[in-house]
Formats: sequence, structure tokens, C-alpha cells
Amino acid sequence: MVTQRRHLSGRAHCWKSSFADSGDIIGNGQCILVPGHWKTNNGSSDFPLIVALLAFVFNLLNAYVQVRWVSHYADCYSNDWFWFRYASGLAVFVGGMAANVWADRVLLGLKREGGGYKVPRGGLFEYVSCPNYLGEIVEWLGWALMTWSWAGLGFFLYTIANLVPRARFNHEWYLKKFGEDYPRKRKAVIPFLY
Repeated sequence: MVTQRRHLSGRAHCWKSSFADSGDIIGNGQCILVPGHWKTNNGSSDFPLIVALLAFVFNLLNAYVQVRWVSHYADCYSNDWFWFRYASGLAVFVGGMAANVWADRVLLGLKREGGGYKVPRGGLFEYVSCPNYLGEIVEWLGWALMTWSWAGLGFFLYTIANLVPRARFNHEWYLKKFGEDYPRKRKAVIPFLY
């Protein structure tokens, strides 16, 4: 989503918004890319279309709010901490995205192997049941730092409220499914804590 750059309240809008816009579009692009993985082993899709459509609409609205903040309301140079926050947030975002993509690939690899459900192992799976959710939470923490905005903070909190309960449910399912074969020290989504 590209928005026209404007001068608001006498403030020139800075070029950094194009970088922040790209981070939000890449992150929200997952709502388009991920449904391609929602297939059963026999190739048919068992994912309700309405859920996918609602997720798509939500992500469009969220992208609009995030990009609108960055392109129209952010005050780039009023704070000496801008570049530190931006660079730190970008590093956190990229790290979270790397964890998210890695964990999704591990899970998809296990699914492609066939033979039923397996306990994922290695990397962040040694600490949490849902490192893909942890990665996504970390992504949006990075975004909140990069934008230093209420919009960014709001989406970070929404992501926590959405993914932490899902991670707990997944963790409990793993424990029931695999019993003693499932690592007891592994947490749901936050290493060593929860």
C-alpha cells in the first residue's frame, strides 16, 4: 500500500516511512502467502473460506492504520532517539520474522513427511511449543519500536492477545497427544516463562 507523502502541520514528512511501510506490507503479506499452505495431506483444503476472508480484511485494515500512521502522523525528527529506536526495532522485527518463517518451514516439513503427527525438535522448538507464534509476537514488538506509535503498540498487544491463548491451546494439545514423549520443560510460547 503506497500512500502519497504530504506536508502536515508545517512538518516535512521524512523518507523513513517508505522503509516502515515495506515492513508492514511484508508482515501483512503473510495473510496472502500463508493460505497456500492450508492444505490437507490429500490436497484438499479444509480451512473455512470465511475465516480466510475475515483475516484478509482485518490485515488490510491493519495495514491501512499502520501505513497511515507512518505516512501522515509520525514526527520523524522531533526526537533524538528516532534512529536508535528505528534500527533497534528493525533488528527485532527481522529476528522475529526469521524465527517465524523458520518454525513454519519446520512444521510444514514434518507435515510433508507424512506418517501422522510428530514432535517438532531443534532450535526454538527446544524451548517453546509455538516458536512461530513467538516469532510473530517479536516481529510486532519490533514494529512497535520502529514506529513508536499507538497504532504499532495496539497491534503488538492485539497479536499477544490473539497468539498467546492459541499457543497455550497448542501446547496442551501436544502434551495430551504425545504424553511422556513430549518435552516437559518446553513452554507454550515464551521461553522459560509461559
